[in-house]
Amino acid sequence: LAALHRSMEAGRALGVAAEDEPPVGGADRLGDGPVAIGWDLATTEKAKSNPNAIAVLEGVGSVSVVRLALRFKSADPDRSMAKIRDVVAACRRVRNGVSLSAKRLAVDATNERFFAARVRKELAGLVPVELVVASESIQHLGETLPMKTYLGNQVVNDLDDGLLALPESRWLKDDFRLVVRDRGGFTNLLDSSGNHGDAFDAVKLARHALLQPAEIDLFDR
Repeated sequence: LAALHRSMEAGRALGVAAEDEPPVGGADRLGDGPVAIGWDLATTEKAKSNPNAIAVLEGVGSVSVVRLALRFKSADPDRSMAKIRDVVAACRRVRNGVSLSAKRLAVDATNERFFAARVRKELAGLVPVELVVASESIQHLGETLPMKTYLGNQVVNDLDDGLLALPESRWLKDDFRLVVRDRGGFTNLLDSSGNHGDAFDAVKLARHALLQPAEIDLFDR
């Protein structure tokens, strides 16, 4: 909780947490640093179903700044696609005479593989799309661990080290606190409205996308 407070103090004027719709003029918050997007998918809209969450991160020196955290529910895939297209478009900007755009979109394909594949196909030519499966294993420092654990640890470490700046938001703080450590990994708790640490997951995907080498081959995954 203390780390979250510090992170939100640092990011208070740097980004925004929104529900249902992206804010107008969101691109105005972006600077000339590298930008990446993370999307935690959900395709239902019942009162207690999990929401979608989209995060836009910009690298500012050694700090990952969350320029946008967006949460919404939708069972309409076309509506969801329209929202991600809006976010990708908002990441296009001109700074100091240079045209810039998002370097990568990382999509959680763990439970929504077919829709995630559609996202990659439809956004081809607009942004490189990486499909991330949380249950797959990764090698890190000689240790094999689930992708979910690896990415979660990276976000928590950044929080502890003051390297993540979050928008100041009650719902975003509550969302992050739904993620708890469990036997060396992470468990996402479920609240009464169906929220499930979804924005935390979007941020970890965006951080992963932000820090991946540009030459990574995304399309064989």
